Amino acid sequence: MNRTLEKIPYLREDAMEHPRGRGFLSRYFIFLLLAAYGLAAIFPSFGNWVRSGPISEASGSGEPPSPSLIMLALLLFNAGLGLGREQITPLLRRPLVPIVALGITLCIPVGLLLTLFLFLPIAAPGELGDLNAILVGLTLVAAMPIANASAAWTQNADANMAVSLGLVCSSTFLAPVTAPLVLPFLAGFLAPGHQEALNHLANSFGGSFVFLWVILPTALGIVVRAWMGPSRIQAAAPYVRSANAINLLALNYTHASAFLPRFFSESQFRLLAETLAAALLYCISTSAIGWMTGRLLKAEPPERIAVMFAVGMKNNGVALVLASLFMADYPTSSLTIVFCTLCQHLVAAGALSLCHSRPQSEPTLAPPSGK
Repeated sequence: MNRTLEKIPYLREDAMEHPRGRGFLSRYFIFLLLAAYGLAAIFPSFGNWVRSGPISEASGSGEPPSPSLIMLALLLFNAGLGLGREQITPLLRRPLVPIVALGITLCIPVGLLLTLFLFLPIAAPGELGDLNAILVGLTLVAAMPIANASAAWTQNADANMAVSLGLVCSSTFLAPVTAPLVLPFLAGFLAPGHQEALNHLANSFGGSFVFLWVILPTALGIVVRAWMGPSRIQAAAPYVRSANAINLLALNYTHASAFLPRFFSESQFRLLAETLAAALLYCISTSAIGWMTGRLLKAEPPERIAVMFAVGMKNNGVALVLASLFMADYPTSSLTIVFCTLCQHLVAAGALSLCHSRPQSEPTLAPPSGK
C-alpha cells in the first residue's frame, strides 16, 4: 500500500527531495481530492461564495474574470510550462506514434459514447439524475484536451515524456477546433434540453473565450519556459507542481460545493453510485484502449505507457469550469465530471502499480533513449 501511495502524482521524488508539504501533496493527492469532495458536501458555503462572490462569471465581456476562470488559466499556464523544444525535437524523429495517438485521443471517447447512445434508452428529461445528464457530463469530458496530469503519471512510470508532453500540447491547441465539432455532433443523440445546452456551450467555446482562457495561458507558459531556461525551470518544477495540485483541489472543491450538498440532502445515493460507476467504466475503457493502441502501433513500452495515460486522462478542470458557466442547470453532469476526475487518477494509479509489478527483466519502464 505504501509503495502505491508513493506513486501518486505529481512526482514521487518530491517527497524525498523537497519539504514535507509538497511531498504530502504528491503522495496523497487522491485522498486530498476525496477530502475536497467531502468538504464540499458538508461545508459548501465557502465554495459557493467563491463561485458567486463579487467577481462575476463573465468572460470576454469586459467584466472582471471569475476565480474559476483564473484557476483554469493557471492550469493551462502550468501545462505550457511543461513543454519545451527539447520535448518536441524527439517527436519529429518518429512522428507516427504521437500522430496516431492524438487521433485516437479525439476519436475513441466519441466512439465509446456513440456506443452508449445506440444501446441505452433516453431517460425522461427533467429528472435530477436522468441518464442523459450523465451522458452529457461524459460528452463534455470526451471533448476536452488531454490533462497535463498525464505527463506526471508518465514521468512516474519513467516512460516517454516527449510523447506525453507533445500530446498534451497538441490536444490543447486543437481543442478550439475539435470541441465545437464534437459537442454538437454528440448532442444530436441527446434529449432536446441537453442538446440546447451543449450547442450553446460549443458556440461559446470559441472566439475571445478560448483565446483568453485556453490558448493565451498555454502560450504564455511556453514563452515563460523559454525565458527562464531549463535549469531554472527544473528548480521551480516542484513548486509549480505543488501549486498545480492545490489549484486542481480548489477547483474541484469550488464546483462540487454547488451540487454535492443537493444530492446528499435529497438522499440520491443510488444516483451517486450510478454516476460513479459510469465514470469509472469510462476511464477504464479509455485507458485500456490507449494501451491497446500502443500495442497495435508496435510502440516501445515507454511510448505505449505515455499513450495509455494520454488517452485515459482528460483536462476535467476545463470541463468543470465550462459546465459551471454554461450548464449550471444540470448538476448531474457536473457530478459526472467530478467523478471522472477522481476515477482517471485511480485508474492511472492502478495501471502504474501493474507496470511496476512486472518482472525486472521486462523493459517496460526503461527510460527512452536520450532522456
